[in-house]
Amino acid sequence: MLHDWGGIIGMRLAAENPGLVERLVISNTGLPWRDPAEPFPEVMEATGPFADFQEFARTTREWQPWTLLPMVMVTEPASGVMHGYHAPYPDPSLTIGSRAFTQLLPTRPDNPMYPACNAAWEVLDAWTKPVLTIFSDKDAVAPDGWKPIVARVPGATDQPHVILEGGGHFLQEDIGQAYTEALMAWLGPAT
Repeated sequence: MLHDWGGIIGMRLAAENPGLVERLVISNTGLPWRDPAEPFPEVMEATGPFADFQEFARTTREWQPWTLLPMVMVTEPASGVMHGYHAPYPDPSLTIGSRAFTQLLPTRPDNPMYPACNAAWEVLDAWTKPVLTIFSDKDAVAPDGWKPIVARVPGATDQPHVILEGGGHFLQEDIGQAYTEALMAWLGPAT
């Protein structure tokens, strides 16, 4: 199951190691792609919906990624959920990796992740193992991330893709039961 950053990383890992993966479930994420034949613009600046987020993550004095959770969820996260997302950062110095991660979002055409993502797309464009997308209708981060997956990946053809109602970006938190039911219906009974 691939979600958020796990989708960007996981789709690349699956493409690099196809023998280790039998099927994919992809939720509220996407895999960037840029046409390598497209020339770079004369002015190379960050654009798109994540450019402001990158700027904020880069310049805010105290980066606290767990505090973003209520901004991308539909329901108010319970204190235990917030604690769980805060737990990996008992010391502020440990947020440096999370802050740096935000700068990998491809907001510039020269982003160094494009070659690896494009290489992954070359594999996924011929991927015939089953691929299911489970997205939510109120995701503000990757609302259309499923579209290229369903359109390009042969293994996504004729799968019961679903957009669940009432969930934000962290659909496993907002509508966990509906997410689990959609996933388990596709996976089938445990043997």
